[in-house]
Amino acid sequence: MNRLHLLVLVVGTLAAATPATAQRERAMGGIGITVYQDSNFRGRNATFRDDVADLRQSGMNDRIESLEVAPGEMWEVCVDA
Repeated sequence: MNRLHLLVLVVGTLAAATPATAQRERAMGGIGITVYQDSNFRGRNATFRDDVADLRQSGMNDRIESLEVAPGEMWEVCVDA
């Protein structure tokens, strides 16, 4: 089984948005992005509401199989730092 290897999560609500604008839009749309260690939204999970430059500290680095994004939010998910 191929694992989805994610090292970095970077939020990008709008590419040209200022940080304050992005924060307001994020708060209006939902609760962030939740990543799961197993497929089908199961197993150990973590929810991120702000930018994360490196997933090693969260314990989810190279362990993510599935993810959910809150309604109205857009996240950019990167494979490497």
